[in-house]
Amino acid sequence: MRDVSYLYLNAANRAPGFTGLTVGGAPAAQPLNQLIRVRAGQTVVLALDAADPDAGQTLSFSSDAVGAIPGLSLQPLGPTRAQLTWQVPATLPPGRYTATVAVTDDGCPTASEEQTLAFLVTAATPLATRPEQDAKAAAFPMPFREQVQFQAGAPGQAITIVDELGRVVAQLRTQADGRVVWQPAAALPAGLYVARGADGRPLARLLRAPGTDY
Repeated sequence: MRDVSYLYLNAANRAPGFTGLTVGGAPAAQPLNQLIRVRAGQTVVLALDAADPDAGQTLSFSSDAVGAIPGLSLQPLGPTRAQLTWQVPATLPPGRYTATVAVTDDGCPTASEEQTLAFLVTAATPLATRPEQDAKAAAFPMPFREQVQFQAGAPGQAITIVDELGRVVAQLRTQADGRVVWQPAAALPAGLYVARGADGRPLARLLRAPGTDY
């Protein structure tokens, strides 16, 4: 008789998992189950991080909310990170909205984990009706024609410029000294604009004066 040896491998595939959520250009991640506040007409950008306990596997991200929620998109940023962007329609009714994102590995069989993100959408308030003290930073020159600058705090902070209807017209970042310089395109019309931080808080009111170049 011949001796026959058998080798048994426990090859159970373990599911990947989400490890972090960063809103806008915030310096630190927030809990995955924390409510994300956003105004109708505002754009919110989220970075989702994930990890797989089984080394060497490739992760992919997906969401059934893409196509179901107006203005929502999902794209990979790297092997373990995805970016979810939601351009909230200005006409979207206030309330709570959820979007579920899945991360899946390429093991055999595949394994995945889902994370549901919760948003609280508030009504878009016309900028002209908001109190002047909402915007803390003093911008200069004011009014401006070609270029305006203001102080916004920490370097590298994400800044969004919106018009009077809450539509995004520019996305910037603070410089090393915390300063923001905005030089809009000549085609952008004169009017009132507001600079907002990553949390949606107004930082500066920017009044563009009419000029002969546009």
